[in-house]
Amino acid sequence: MKGIYRPEHLFSLQQAVELYEFYQTKITDCDRRILDQLKSFDDSNDTPSGMGDALIGMAGVDLTAIDGIDATTALKVLAEIGTDMSRWKSAKHFASWLGLSPGTKVSGGKVLSSATKPVANKAAQALRMVAFTLLNSKSALGAYLRRQRARMGAPKADNRHCA
Repeated sequence: MKGIYRPEHLFSLQQAVELYEFYQTKITDCDRRILDQLKSFDDSNDTPSGMGDALIGMAGVDLTAIDGIDATTALKVLAEIGTDMSRWKSAKHFASWLGLSPGTKVSGGKVLSSATKPVANKAAQALRMVAFTLLNSKSALGAYLRRQRARMGAPKADNRHCA
């Protein structure tokens, strides 16, 4: 390269290159440790070939068979909640934990308010995105969501469809 290089610029460039190489070695060390951890998992089923097959091996069921859920969404949900569903007594408890069911406040038999609680849950966010992808879907779930949106309004129907 031709040019006029000042010593302070060359020193700064040398420092940047050394830091880059240092971080690259740290990243490869982390990658190696992650691979070692992944190899330690019990693979009770046969080793699957594709990502969808890997999901079946992890969850025991094909989550991608549900309209709107692709492999990355299923992985995101499984990463957040795991495969052990015994933490929740029922599907209603699970929906409440996700923050998808309304918290109805009742006093004297009268409903005072009914709103979903704000929850920063990545699994709930992924399921909400699934509901939005179903809007343009030609499946039965997509048609059901469109009917519910027309009947009760978009926010309620979208949140209800996630649960």
